Amino acid sequence: MLVSILGGAVKEEVMVLSSLNRLRYHWRFLRIVGWAYPLLFFQKVMFPQQPLGTLAEFEGHGLEIGGPSEFFRVEKSFPIYRVAASVDNVNYSKKTFWEGSLEEGRNFKYDRSKEPGYQFICEASELSPIPDARYDFVASCHTLEHCANPIKALYEWRRVLKNDGWLALVLPHKVGTFDCRRMVTEFEHLLKDYRNHVTEDDRTHFCEILEKHDLLLDPGQKSRADFEKWIHDNAVTRGAHHHVFDPGLAITLVDYAGFEVVTAQVMRPFHIFIVAQKSSKSASEKERVRNQILRNCREHSPFKVDRREARSQGASSGIPGAAGHSEKGTGTSKTRRSKTSVS
Repeated sequence: MLVSILGGAVKEEVMVLSSLNRLRYHWRFLRIVGWAYPLLFFQKVMFPQQPLGTLAEFEGHGLEIGGPSEFFRVEKSFPIYRVAASVDNVNYSKKTFWEGSLEEGRNFKYDRSKEPGYQFICEASELSPIPDARYDFVASCHTLEHCANPIKALYEWRRVLKNDGWLALVLPHKVGTFDCRRMVTEFEHLLKDYRNHVTEDDRTHFCEILEKHDLLLDPGQKSRADFEKWIHDNAVTRGAHHHVFDPGLAITLVDYAGFEVVTAQVMRPFHIFIVAQKSSKSASEKERVRNQILRNCREHSPFKVDRREARSQGASSGIPGAAGHSEKGTGTSKTRRSKTSVS
């Protein structure tokens, strides 16, 4: 009887703490999003947000970096797995926190109705086992922020794409994540990392991460001590977000790496979703369309900081750091009109 009473009391206490955490969570998002948050929360529940991208370009043979990802499985998101002819995969180790044990070979199970894809074990920024122009598309969801050298990674992803191949990229928006206290990374910093050949053992940002990480928005971490161990063991866990993104930086990065952004959208709760095509156009050739895509992305974002940026952007052109040509990359690009809508 006593054990039952104590068990009930503990369970009730956990429920109370959980409720308080949920209230803090929604209060924080109310402050982040602004007065529109109650309406956005209602829309999220009653009318799930649909991405602007189309699936027609992802019906071929693709490569996913990281994953498998719910974003590419669920119909309410961007279900590449359903339409793709096949999907191979890259992961950094034979044993990861997220996937457990992995074995190289035809073992990547991404869809129950399809044959497994090939599992590569290699770094996202070093795809040496894969030949040039192998795939019709590359997809990645919440992986690039874990790469210490994202420009190098994107160059590699571009290399394995066929000419006119496609990229589906999902990055975390800093405002909606535990990175909300950190500053958005400067594009010049990413360039410096690339030119200095930064590798995955880089620890430059660890002090900033440990100081400014918002544990309230990271329910996966049980305590501050557990989180500190998680970051210090990054060579194994790959849990650190080396860099912090908003729509401006995300679009600039993809554009610089030799892609032409076709759509960009901020999706609840914290996704920056980009569809882009491999391109050899210069930054100046892509500038007008790129600026319009960025402005539309900001205007329709659920986060008020983006909407303010859209107003300040106004009719002016230019994204900081995007000027000039990509440092490498070849291929041709003719952006096709979409044939199949996600919705």
